[in-house]
Amino acid sequence: MEPWAGKFAIQVDDCQAALRQLVRAVRCRFMGFVVSVAGSTGKTTAASWMEQTLEGRGPVFRPTSEDSANFDPRSLLELGSEHRFGVFEIASESTDTFTEQSQWISPHCTVLLNAAGGWNESIDLDHAARRIQALRDSLPSHGSLIVNGDDDVIHRLTPRRGEPLIRIGRGIRCDWAASNIRLADGWLQFDVEGTPLRVPAAGRHQLYPALAAYAVARLAGLSVAEIAHRFTRLTHTDSTCIAI
Repeated sequence: MEPWAGKFAIQVDDCQAALRQLVRAVRCRFMGFVVSVAGSTGKTTAASWMEQTLEGRGPVFRPTSEDSANFDPRSLLELGSEHRFGVFEIASESTDTFTEQSQWISPHCTVLLNAAGGWNESIDLDHAARRIQALRDSLPSHGSLIVNGDDDVIHRLTPRRGEPLIRIGRGIRCDWAASNIRLADGWLQFDVEGTPLRVPAAGRHQLYPALAAYAVARLAGLSVAEIAHRFTRLTHTDSTCIAI
């Protein structure tokens, strides 16, 4: 088949192998800041709020809402030189698929909101440990793993070993901890690092997505004041409830 006028074609022996090489090449050439978000609940809200917060510093690529929860490596082909950031969700599927997705994305930082593999799924410690290790392995040497510090399973499986590990949540074991948490008139309000923050939220369960967006923005170089301003402009969204 002849290519369209003004275009060219490349003949390959294995289309799938060629596509994988192309995706890897595009990802390797992307010079922006890439984030991945994992967890059985809250990751779409977190990814959306990360996107909206980071837009204060430059264009953000995030797969469309229809595709975001089902990561397709081909979406990496849309990372362009015009983008400063990329935000991707890792679907909660089999551990092998989870590991493969992490490797494709190869993020600068990754967020784990909860340890369970799916809603109402009993927690298998070995299963959770393999997922956490997959996230660690996908990070570069200077990358950061952001975890829910209030999740007891995650806390047990992420002892501090010198690698960049950031805990978010409400407890004293968290690096960025929320205090003075309150919900009023459709706004979730809380303090972090001595600064009052607020996001449009349906309930307190959205604290962790908000803290994840805060942590990612701080790692990306945004000031606390910038984040506070961007948070007030977030689009209201809802996610599956997490009791806190």
